Amino acid sequence: MEPLLLVPIGFGMILVNLPLGGMMDYEMMLRAPQAGTVMEVSMNKGTGFDKGAIVCKLDTGEVKAPVFGRVDSLKVSKGQRVEQGQVIASILTMEQTNQAELPSRPIGLLSRIFQFGVMWQILPPLMFLCLGALTDFGPMLANPKTLLLGAAAQFGVYLAFFMSLFFGFSLMRKRPRSGSRRSGRSNNDLRDLRCLRHTLSELPLRPVIRTWPLSPSSFLP
Repeated sequence: MEPLLLVPIGFGMILVNLPLGGMMDYEMMLRAPQAGTVMEVSMNKGTGFDKGAIVCKLDTGEVKAPVFGRVDSLKVSKGQRVEQGQVIASILTMEQTNQAELPSRPIGLLSRIFQFGVMWQILPPLMFLCLGALTDFGPMLANPKTLLLGAAAQFGVYLAFFMSLFFGFSLMRKRPRSGSRRSGRSNNDLRDLRCLRHTLSELPLRPVIRTWPLSPSSFLP
């Protein structure tokens, strides 16, 4: 069953990452945040840009790209008067956006499959239904004891979960605020490492931990 899942996933990853392949492109209309006169157009058709790049300058301010992508077509020219909400440019992006704030429409092959197949919850149940139909259950029915192997495979998930609780890791993890990181580590990560070090120090493995060169304390500042 795994090849039936992993081969299409890997093939899709190759298609998505093709340079300028357009398979996961979404079209978005960039609109003027306020009225004004176009003083400068900073990009041309096909120009790639990062999030926050200046697309054009008005006499009332700058029009910046809310996502990364490339310019599909420009709708304004230098010296043109634009009104608030008027389309400045049509841009292509692969970034998933909040449709209420930044509406876009899929135009690539995979983006359409993702939008209408995955987001509408059509393909996931259909895929696993087909995988179940393709799976040969004959050996399992002939030897029902093999069900125990499948159950044992899931035991590791629960074992890791309860061991993490035993070592003091919390279920509720808050996102660190901006500026709360120190040397690339969040306060929550440092707290968990200190808790892990304290818990391990209480175990009868203290001599082993002291001689281990990569003990949790070596990761602390």
